[in-house]
Amino acid sequence: MTTERIAEQTTFAYWVPNVSGGLVTSDIEQRTDWNFEYNKKLARTAENNGFEYALSQVRYEASYGAEFQHESTSFSLALLLATERLKVIAAVHPGLWQPAVLAKLGATADHLSGGRFAVNVVSGWFKDEFTHLGEPWLEHDERYRRSAEFLQVLRKIWTEDDVDFRGDFYRIHDFTLKPKPLNTVQRPNPELFQGGNSTAARRNGGRYADWYFSNGKDFDGITEQIVEVRGHAREAGREVKVGLNGFIIARDTEKEAKETLREIVAKANRPAVEGFRSAVQQAGNSTADKKGMWADSTFEDLVQYNDGFRTGLIGTPEQIAERIAAYRQRGVDLILGGFLHFQEEIEYFGARVLPLALDVRDDAQCRAVADQVQAHLGGLRALVNSAGSTRFVPHADLEALDAGDFQRVNDVNLIGPWQMTRACRAALAASGQGAVLNISSVGGVLGRGSSLAYAASKGALNTLTLGLARALAPAIRVNAIAPGFVEGGLPSRVLGAAEHADVVQRQRQASVLQRVSQPEEVAALAWFVAARAPGMTGEVLLMDNGLHLNAG
Repeated sequence: MTTERIAEQTTFAYWVPNVSGGLVTSDIEQRTDWNFEYNKKLARTAENNGFEYALSQVRYEASYGAEFQHESTSFSLALLLATERLKVIAAVHPGLWQPAVLAKLGATADHLSGGRFAVNVVSGWFKDEFTHLGEPWLEHDERYRRSAEFLQVLRKIWTEDDVDFRGDFYRIHDFTLKPKPLNTVQRPNPELFQGGNSTAARRNGGRYADWYFSNGKDFDGITEQIVEVRGHAREAGREVKVGLNGFIIARDTEKEAKETLREIVAKANRPAVEGFRSAVQQAGNSTADKKGMWADSTFEDLVQYNDGFRTGLIGTPEQIAERIAAYRQRGVDLILGGFLHFQEEIEYFGARVLPLALDVRDDAQCRAVADQVQAHLGGLRALVNSAGSTRFVPHADLEALDAGDFQRVNDVNLIGPWQMTRACRAALAASGQGAVLNISSVGGVLGRGSSLAYAASKGALNTLTLGLARALAPAIRVNAIAPGFVEGGLPSRVLGAAEHADVVQRQRQASVLQRVSQPEEVAALAWFVAARAPGMTGEVLLMDNGLHLNAG
């Protein structure tokens, strides 16, 4: 695996459902709507749930399950004006736009939105859309040559005066655009995205775009693309970021997620999928090396018309977060997500997946997210270290754990809190009332729990809590909560239903209070300790329903 760099943190975008039919060509229920009121609410939900970008789709002619469409640039501007932080990427077709005209629209949209406008250049796959409008349909690589010129012209007009460009497709003479977009050192022009999987798309992405957008790919597929794209960028003396499309099915259990996928495919609208398959033969299959989009797509892949299933973001929040982290290690900077029920699933993703997508084992990511929080909120009063990892292994089975198991568990459960506390220290101290709360476990006190590695890591976390309480006083308080078994947590997603019910019953019987804790009870105590207990520091608070009283 070769990448020029690894992103400090994954960025997230979502497909704007500005066309009817949702993101799958299936008769399954999709609680998603293409109208503006739905999308306005969705955009605000997305930016409040950790999404940085939205991508509006471009489709002009009614077809293939997308009978109704809103035009992408105007719709993007409307979403920009309805939000505060979200960056909206308008998809456009070279050949249907003159780049200088789009540059003018983009500059205006950028000013109206405070610098949040971006463009995704779609070279074209739908022949009928061009021929029905009386426009010539170019051979595949010629469409990408046109896109290359389109990208160059946009960048020149947005950053230079007296622009001259003498290309095969576009000719610009002594042209000056004013006002220019709200360009900065960090963003010298509105961000330019080039999508596609073909050799020509990779070349354009590396040489001319700010971002290369890949259609759905697995680990091996995206790694091959990244190596090639960054090779082109290196030859051109520049850098490029990488985005990856994926259809996200996040559910409480892996079984639920996979059943949802099976239902989507089982209820596929076969005539529409086959019609789409026929249309996209003008894309990947028309290339000489057969490397383009949809060149090797199966029927199941085409049910999600951007191959989103292939990315494998299907499972529990923990499984999806782990896979996102693996893509980041391969050089992916951004995940472009599609969903079945957009509104509710983006909320679920923001609450359940995004917090896990931060890899607390990586110090650079910890520092980056601390900086982001500081910039976004203007300060930080409390840090709750709740990330945890384990394997369920009987304590007596010493051969079932090795050094790698201990390392992985300690990386998350012990080193992660240390790195996050260090990254947030300055902001917490500046608040004048900073607090750190570590979510430990009664297993760290009793030497019990899901495995010896887990118990040892939580025992070490308790010790770290005491040490940090001394080291960071008086500016920052540091405490820990050590819950016992909490119903509905990680065990419910790892164990089978019958096994989980048996564990709950045994935990109830073992505790003095004959009950197990609920997540909201832990959250309530965490809030009190972090925000309402100014005289408390260096404490490890047991919340185990009296389990420790029966330990002897």
